[in-house]
This record gives sequence, C-alpha cells and structure tokens, in this order.
Amino acid sequence: ELMQRMRDQIEQAPAEHLNMDAFEPSEMAENLAEMSSTLDSLRDLVEAGDIDAALAALDDLEQGMDPIAQEMGSPGDPGELSELQRAMGELLEEAANLAELERAIETETAELLDDARRAGADGLQEQVDEAARRGRGDLGELRQQLDALDRSLLSPDAQQRLEEVDAGLERLEQVLRDGDVAGAREVAERQRRGMMEATWSMQPDPQARARDQARASREARQAEQALRAGTEAMRRIGEDMRDLQEAAQPRFDAQARERLDRLADDQAIAHERLQQLQRRVESMDQDLPGVQQALQPSFEQAGRAMRSAEGQLRRGEGEAALGSEREARQQLDALREQMQQMSSRRPSGQGRQVSRERIEVPEEGETDRRGFRREVQEAMREDRVESYEQDLQRYYERLVR
Repeated sequence: ELMQRMRDQIEQAPAEHLNMDAFEPSEMAENLAEMSSTLDSLRDLVEAGDIDAALAALDDLEQGMDPIAQEMGSPGDPGELSELQRAMGELLEEAANLAELERAIETETAELLDDARRAGADGLQEQVDEAARRGRGDLGELRQQLDALDRSLLSPDAQQRLEEVDAGLERLEQVLRDGDVAGAREVAERQRRGMMEATWSMQPDPQARARDQARASREARQAEQALRAGTEAMRRIGEDMRDLQEAAQPRFDAQARERLDRLADDQAIAHERLQQLQRRVESMDQDLPGVQQALQPSFEQAGRAMRSAEGQLRRGEGEAALGSEREARQQLDALREQMQQMSSRRPSGQGRQVSRERIEVPEEGETDRRGFRREVQEAMREDRVESYEQDLQRYYERLVR
C-alpha cells in the first residue's frame, strides 16, 4: 500500500506540472531532461518496491532542481526582477521623462503663442471694421447693378447663374457684418471664381420676341459688365481680408524670441536624449529580439517631429512649432506604451516566459522542505504515510512545476 501511494503521486505530478516544450534549448533544458530521466528511474524503483533506492533518487531529483532554480531566478518571489526587467524599467522611465519634457516644451510654446496672438490683435478691430465697411459698400453697388437688370430677357442659364451670385453675396455680407475675417476671405474668393465663370453665361433669351432682341442683348452686356465689376470687388475684399489675417499673426517681441530660442535648445536636448534611448534599445536587441524593429517607427517619427520643432522655434514659427511638438509628444507616449506592453509580455530574462505564480509552500510553523522530506521518509518506512497524502501531492508539484 505504501509503494502504491508513492507510485500514484509520481504518476500524477509530471503530467500536470512538467512542460518540457515550454523551454528553449539551453542548459536549463538539459537539466530538465536529466530531472525527467531521474523521475523515470524513480518510477521504476517505486514499481520494484525498492524504498531506499527510491529515496536516493528523490535526493538526486531535488539536487537537480538547484541549477534550474538559479537560472530561472526565484519564481517563488514575485518581487525579484531579472536584469533585463530592470533594464526595461530604466528604458520606460527615460521614455516617460522624455514625454514629460516634450509636454513642458509644448505647454510653454502654447503660452508664448497665446500672448503673441493677443498682442497682434490689439488695435486690429478698427481695421477689421473699416475693411468690412468698404466691402459692404462694394456689395451695395454691385447689388444695384444686378437689380437694375431685366433678367426675364436673359437666357435661363444666365438667370440661374445670377441667382447663385445673389445667394453668395448674401453670405458674404453676413460674414462681413460678423467681422469674420477668415470666413469673409474664403467666401469672397469663392464668389470671385463664381462671377468669373458666370460672365461667360450672360446671353440673351433666344425665345425673346423679335422686337425685344436688341434690348435682350443689351441686358446681357450690362449683366456681363456688372459681373466683371463684381469680380474685381471680390478680389479687393479678399485682399483686404488677407492683409488683416497677416496683421493678426502672432507677433513675438524680443523677450519672447529669447524664450523661443531657449525652447529650441531644450528641444535639441530632448532629441539627443531620444537618440541615446534608441541606441540603448539597439544594444539590447540580442537579449530582447524584435524590440528594436517594433519600436523603430515611433523613434523615427518622434525624431523627425523634434527636429522640425527645433527649426521652427528658432525661426519664430510658433504655430508650426506647436504642431510639431504635439506630434513628438504623441509619438513618445506611443513609444512608452509599446515598451510597457513588451515589458509585461517578458517577465524574465532571455526572452523566455516563465511563470511567476506563487508556489504553495508550507506556512509558517510547518516543517521546512528538507525536514518535511525526512518526516515523509520515516513515515514511509513505518507504513504511516496516509496522513501525508495531501502534503506529498504539494511536495511533488513543487519539485516539478
């Protein structure tokens, strides 16, 4: 009965807990193979009923676990980190610091840009109002000319074109009244192109009565002249709005430009740190195969954005620099997230995934491992192993897991 119990324990444990295919060819794999051979011998000895030889094989099995435990680290201690884990942690920390530095550069650039915009807008409202008044005056004159036309004498296509012009003039007048400089420029440009095309459509109605043909032709010529004048008016309004937009551009004073230069220096430092981080990742590629290739796109895109931002800051191009800084920061955030995911997928060194689940061991107050084994040996010899059945199960699981 004693040997049958031991035989049952040995038959169960390897099938449930030993996975030889989970390990790469290495010294660890050789040790596992030796352990498996010892386990096979242990089975044979148990089958033969040789208790002393079986216990000796059990000692060999336990000693074979020592080099495996050393190579794997201490899986029973979830707080212990491998060298590669520590290295990846340092890379993650540097990526986080870089993202924070880029965020600080972005924030200060945005503040400078807001201040410059406010400075550029001072005293501009009066110019906007004056340009809007001129534009509405031009629109008024154009409307009078168009309203004086007898559109019934024009071709259906010409009448439709004039209706479209009327609708566009109403939109332009509204945006001028609202003081929308950008909107007025866009609508004026669209109207200029529309009037130019409509000019070629001003034809008399071919169905007009014979006695009205001369008058219809005259109305068509007047409509064409009105549209040509309107095209010129749209050009003037568009140019006025463009000038106002340029006048409203951020204006950096001498002090602001000094701050921009300092930010450009900070951006250059951030770029150098990014390159250093990239070189560190490249140096670890042998231990972390595939990591460099996976992270390369984020490194490249962040580097390009940083170089662009540095040049734009030095040239005083605040808005463009802000966009490049935002792109660099987003790429750094993506880089950090990728590294975090890779770190979580590689919990121990050399690219192997080794279980870090806590192993059930005797609680405080119970005998230690070697003392426990001695007690089991004595119990086996005295044929009182029944009370140790559950403890034996845990013991074998711990040896081969």
